Formats: sequence, structure tokens, C-alpha cells
Amino acid sequence: RTFSGEAWEAGHALWLRSWALQRHLQALLAIWLRLRLPAWRERVEKRATTGKKASAPVDHDHDDLYDAMALVDPAPPAGSGVAASLRCAACSRLVAALAGDYTGKAAAFLQQLRMHAARRTFCAANLEGAGADAVEDAYRCALAMVGRTGLPSDAAHAARSSPADADVSLLLNVLKFCTWLQARLGGKPVVAALHAASLLRNTTAHDWCHTLSAADFAAAAEAVVTVARAVVADAMRDDAAGGGAATAHDLASLEAELAELERVADEGRSLSASQREEALREAEAAFRRDCEDNGVGDAAVDAMVAAFRSGTMSALMSTSRVPYPGAGVMPARPATLVGVEARVAAVASRLWGSDDDGGDGSDGGAAGSGGAAGGAGGAAVSTPPTTPRFTGGRVAVTQAVAGLGGVGKSTVAREYVLTHAALYTRGVLWVDASDVDRAAASYRRIAVDELGWEVEEKKEEDEETDATTKLVRKLFDYLRRGKPRWLLVLDNADDPAALEAAGLVPSDDTCHNGHLLLTSRAGDTVLERALRISAPLRLSTLPLRQAATVLLRVARNDKDAEVDEAVVAARESAATAYDADSEVVG
Repeated sequence: RTFSGEAWEAGHALWLRSWALQRHLQALLAIWLRLRLPAWRERVEKRATTGKKASAPVDHDHDDLYDAMALVDPAPPAGSGVAASLRCAACSRLVAALAGDYTGKAAAFLQQLRMHAARRTFCAANLEGAGADAVEDAYRCALAMVGRTGLPSDAAHAARSSPADADVSLLLNVLKFCTWLQARLGGKPVVAALHAASLLRNTTAHDWCHTLSAADFAAAAEAVVTVARAVVADAMRDDAAGGGAATAHDLASLEAELAELERVADEGRSLSASQREEALREAEAAFRRDCEDNGVGDAAVDAMVAAFRSGTMSALMSTSRVPYPGAGVMPARPATLVGVEARVAAVASRLWGSDDDGGDGSDGGAAGSGGAAGGAGGAAVSTPPTTPRFTGGRVAVTQAVAGLGGVGKSTVAREYVLTHAALYTRGVLWVDASDVDRAAASYRRIAVDELGWEVEEKKEEDEETDATTKLVRKLFDYLRRGKPRWLLVLDNADDPAALEAAGLVPSDDTCHNGHLLLTSRAGDTVLERALRISAPLRLSTLPLRQAATVLLRVARNDKDAEVDEAVVAARESAATAYDADSEVVG
């Protein structure tokens, strides 16, 4: 898709500027949280051991403090309190102290606690002990208090183990849910700015045309500057009082990031020709390093740099190579299609968050000749049907089209791809997930054939497995580093647990801003346990009217043939009467 026009270019410039704002805000927050989290951790430990209900020390009833905190099962009655939900008395005191700084309600905190217990991402070691990992442990404690939005599945993962390595949305969420940290920044005014800054991140990440209005940018910039100034002011206060945690280097770094952030926020200040040239040289150097890492030759890089220097903004926006399934990858479209539009609309509503789900999601299939799903296939969609919903249990919104073999799952997914591909600016990846080997081969095909990557051939089986693992990780990293949005279809994923165990399903802390769509024969319980898909779109057999239409069109070789309404009505009436008689006999 090609973007053009002065209005779009002005909006795109603000969109790019907003990402610079977020980068500087992330740097500020990373420095400041590294300074403040150890003190907050000490506060939690002190409250756990010296509070009114903690007059006497209590030992843990488990030796390994890195074991996930065990919850009481079944859950205690509502209103019993956070502490009553844990088996270990010492752990319950720590968690109760932690909950004391949570901005939400106790029920919401318990929900988060149970989610972490299920994922085994929260343990007593996060709150006890000292050493080199104190900051990282304190940060993981803070992560346990944030809401579902932006929360990685494994908060202890290396890429999420400290503020410096986290996405700006994670850092903002830590502040949004911790009253003690908010108090240090000035309370309510800064809290409002935190929410506005978080909204900026979500808006820019999920806007499909990569533009931002001047009004939205001005409001967001004001919020970001407010938060940044509060952070620097708090660090300065500690230093002025003497004995503060901030070193001279910390303060200098904070002030430098704040100065850059304020410069970016000032719309009226334009770059000089020399500044633009310097920025271009830096971008070219980064581009060359990236190409070198991916094995691109110097001649090709020189040609691309020359094209970039001479190209217009609208032309450059259409040069990115993104994956898309080629001929023969997706299942062939049946010649006769009936009933697919409603199923495709249901998939779209579940991924994008529309109130209209195109049906109840389970009544009736969508089929064509040969057992393939179908319908006439709706017109291509170029704008999101509703405001994007990149929230929920997974960062990548995950949904499944489930049902018995032959009811039309793959073709519903295929028709969704064909009608909604324009929304996925990062590309569409179609994976044959019928088993682990086929899925790995599909990822290899995407990397080589669709992205043009050079993949080294391995002869030994162990080397091939290791190479596949590295390739899949690189592919997921490609999705993680890019701007939204992408669609990954795992077709025939009848054993999702095996795929996830093999590392062939993108995890929350790997991929962001994407949609993950499965077609599967697996039951609801399997999908819930493996990928936390609680309400798959389940297809059954076609209703009588649509089934008769398919048979008639195939028999007559006429894609426009329609059944006799009187005959269908009579058959439906007879079927209803038969069902009623069966109930009486039964």
C-alpha cells in the first residue's frame, strides 16, 4: 500500500516524533526505577516483618525461595483477603505487604496473583535476600502488580529482567499500579500524565496508517514531559538532601535525556540542514550494520542507500519486504462456497474487538464442495473494523477456529487473510502446524522464500534442530522489533501444546502488536491450557439450507444455483417434528 499527500506526510512526521518521545521517556524511567526499586523492595520487606499482624518472624515452609508461590486450592471465600490465598505463612505476609501498594482493588490483585502462580513467574526470592539481583528482583515484584495489558508471560525472562531492557509500556504500567512510586512523583497530576503517556504508546503502536494528529501529539507530548520532569525532580531531591541513591552520572544522564525529550516535544523547533544530514548518516550506519548482520553484500546495500537518499517519504513507505503466503501455501479455494462471510466476520470481531461477532460463534459451519469452508468471500478490508484490541491474556491477540475435520476451518482462515491482509502492514505468515516438523519447515520457507534471508544448511540432525530453533527465534524477533501489525496463522494446529513446547508459538515477551489465529480440531480445554484461548470460534455442520445449496450447485455445476425455499421449509419442518418425536420416545 502506498501512502501519499502532504497531510499524511505531516501526520507521519508527528508519528515518528512520538516514538522519539517514548524512547527518551523509556531511558529516563529505566534509570529512575533502577534507583527507586530497591528502596521500595525494602519497604515491602519491612512491612511484612514489622506490621501489626507480623509481630513474630515466620519461616517459609519451603526451602527454595525461587519456587512459585503456592496458592490455596480451592480459593478461600471472597473477602478473606490476599494473605489467605497463599499456603506459606511467610509468603502470605510478603504478598499482603505488596498488595498494600497496589492502586487497584484486592480482587484485581488476587486475579493477577493467580495468573502469576499459574505461569510460575512470582516467588518469595523476588522479595527476600540481597545481592547483585536486588534491582531485577524488585522490578519483577513491581511487574506482578501491573494489569494484563503489556504483561509478559514470563516476567523473569532475561529480556524482561530489568527496567533498562523493558518496553516503555511495561515501565509505565509499573508506575500506574504502585502508589508508593506515584507518591514520589507528585501524586494525582503525574498519575493522569502517566495514563496519557501510556495511551500515546498504544495509539502509535496500533495506528494502521502510521500518522498522528497535531492535537493528539501536543496533548501526549505535554503528558510525557510532565512525567519526565517529575522523574528528574525526584532524583534531584535525593541528591540535594545528601546521601541519595543518584550518582553524578545518573543525574547527568537524566538531565540529558530530559533535554532531548523537551526538544522533540517542541513542534515549532525544526532541524537544521546539518542536523538532518547528521541524522541521515547515523541512520545509514545503523542500516549498514543491520544488513551486514544479515549477510547482505556491500553493492546491494550501496544501491539501497542511494535509493533511500533520492526517494520520497511516500515511496519509501512501500519498500519494506514483508512475508505473505505464496501460491500453493494456503489451501485451494473451493469452487462452490456458501456461508463464509458470517464466519470471517466472527473471526474479525474476535481479533479486533467488535461487538458484532457475525453470529454466536458456534452455530453452523461454513462449507463448500469437498468439505472446504466457504462463502462468496467479502470485499477486501483496508481499515480496521473497530478500534484494535491488543489486550488480553496474550500480547498477541490469540483466537482459534475449531471444529471437526472438513467443516471449513482452514478456508475460513484463508478468506480472512484474503479480505483483511491490507490491515497487516508487517505481513501475514501462514504455517502448516499439523506437526512440529511441518511447522519448522514452514518457518524456514517464510524466512527464505518470503523474506529473502540466507539460511545456512546443516547436515547433522542436531545441527539442523539447533539451526531451526535459531531461525524461529530470529523470525519472532523480526516481528517483535517491527511496528504493527502482523498476522500469524497456525493451520491444523491440533496439538498446540506440542508446538508451544517446541518453541514454535510466539510468546508474550517475544512478539508484540500481532494477531495469532489457529485452526484446530482440539477441544476447548486443550486450547485453554495450551494458549489460554477461552472462547474459540467453533464450527459445526452446515445448516440445512446452506448444505442443500452446496449440493445443488455441485450437482448442477452452477455457482449461482439456489434451492427451492418451499422444499427447504418442508424438510426443516419434518426434521423438527422428527426431533420432537425422538425426545418423546427417548
